Amino acid sequence: MLPGLAGGVVLVWKGRSMLGLSVGSLNVCSGGFNGYDNVSKHPSRLEAIQAAVKAMNASVVGLIDTYRWVELFSAADLRRLFGYARAFSSSLACEVVDSRVGLTVLGDERLIECVPVRIYDRDCLQLVIDTRNGLLIVYVAYFTSWSAERRRCQAQALISLANEHPETPTLIVQDGNCVRPEYWPWPVRAMGRTDWYRRWASNARLPLKELWQLPDTSAVALLRAAGFRDELAAAGQLGKTFHRRVLGRFDVGFPVDYCWSRGLKVQHCEVLQGPVFAAATDHNGVKAWL
Repeated sequence: MLPGLAGGVVLVWKGRSMLGLSVGSLNVCSGGFNGYDNVSKHPSRLEAIQAAVKAMNASVVGLIDTYRWVELFSAADLRRLFGYARAFSSSLACEVVDSRVGLTVLGDERLIECVPVRIYDRDCLQLVIDTRNGLLIVYVAYFTSWSAERRRCQAQALISLANEHPETPTLIVQDGNCVRPEYWPWPVRAMGRTDWYRRWASNARLPLKELWQLPDTSAVALLRAAGFRDELAAAGQLGKTFHRRVLGRFDVGFPVDYCWSRGLKVQHCEVLQGPVFAAATDHNGVKAWL
């Protein structure tokens, strides 16, 4: 039972704004290390990540892919490093990725609970925020990159969790590791929906396996069908959120990060770009003003 929900007493403020509250997310790419095999005790990009979080200036921030942070930083360490009143880190607890890949949440005193919850084969973080105008649930999630089938299962599990509290406004911030259907020309969209393509892509070999999964946009479709609003799309913020240099010359990237809302009014949602984010990670930040 979520704090404040006992007895079914919930302040419902659907459609109303929560002035002064903002939620951000940022994939920090292997925890600020230059690879998942790094054994250093200090992420080489930690100071750059600190600068990016400061520039984001959000009330609550979800940091994604915080590799090894559970073993390296206590909650007190994170509060000191980032200047937030609340901090929490947890592993994805997923058997098909490195067990040290995790999620971290930073927040002000309005963040009253943060717990890991299961979405199919991994954990996400469920936050409860006291907005002074009712409770808000926020999920920080990291979907898999190499299996569209697993993404569909993760999306459905996340929807089921949100449906346990249908009257409580909900926000999801995530690296979805997939793109919107409208990103693709119609032949690619049609191909991505076919069973034969899904079977073929699921059997592809790494590293191209991740690329071949992208035309399958079914996880996005599931969240939309469940009544979640794609806030970046609604704001016309459809630029790339993930970037990677290929052969030292080509900027290859996709819009794979999302902010979803249901039962609340988001004033504005934006992809945060610039040198401070480029120095910190291969993703841009996302911020929603509520």
